[in-house]
Amino acid sequence: MAGIIGRKIGMTRVFDDAGKSVPVTIIVAGPCSVTQIKTEKTDGYDSIQISFLDKKEKNTSKPEMQHFAKAGVKPKKIVKELKGFVDAEKLKLGDNVTVEIFEEGQGVSVTGFSKGKGFQGVVKRHGFKGGPKTHGQSDRLRAPGSIGQSAYPARVFKGVRMGGRMGNRKVTLKKKKIINKDLESRHVLSEPLHLQQVHSLFYPCDIYQSYLDLDLVVLAHHLLRLAYLVQDALTCENHLKTQFLYCLQTDQLFWKCQKDL
Repeated sequence: MAGIIGRKIGMTRVFDDAGKSVPVTIIVAGPCSVTQIKTEKTDGYDSIQISFLDKKEKNTSKPEMQHFAKAGVKPKKIVKELKGFVDAEKLKLGDNVTVEIFEEGQGVSVTGFSKGKGFQGVVKRHGFKGGPKTHGQSDRLRAPGSIGQSAYPARVFKGVRMGGRMGNRKVTLKKKKIINKDLESRHVLSEPLHLQQVHSLFYPCDIYQSYLDLDLVVLAHHLLRLAYLVQDALTCENHLKTQFLYCLQTDQLFWKCQKDL
């Protein structure tokens, strides 16, 4: 796993090779300073601690000042620890993690806070249908309805969906593709991230190969299953023509088998 801390600054659009408009999120990622290196021998596990955004010394406690001084960096606002960091043996205290760890076309998992929407009712928060508007119930269209029983158990069960504060929670968005990157400006353009608005902080992590790459084992399983379906179709006597249309993830892989019996 590798990761970096960044700041979402807004959205824009770019045009691909076919001239199609693609919405993207603009991220200022890093540089993140390495402030601590934990190893199996000293701490019981391997991890890398990175930090982001300078902060004033007057707002930093003395233990924090000593911690950052040991790494030879200025006090930081955001500190994040990542286990199993890629090429951790090459990093030293005070080194910077930059957008070079990204590659165009890679998929990333992004952890941040969703947009806060305030207090919302059950229709928007949970997708309730609401009550009827006619038959004397003109004011029950967005009402929650019953929340429990009467005499027994004479209480409301925990977990009943009601109105309440919506959003502003820590969420992880998976399989977001890196569209472009700029080493000089430290900007990374990714697929739209529906996180908090301008100047919200988030943590991209778990860089992996493109999710469009198919596992050979899974592909072999689907091909074997398709072969059985075709075999069953060819032995069928009730249909004059059999046609199969098979799609695997985003790749348009079609198999058509037609047989006149």
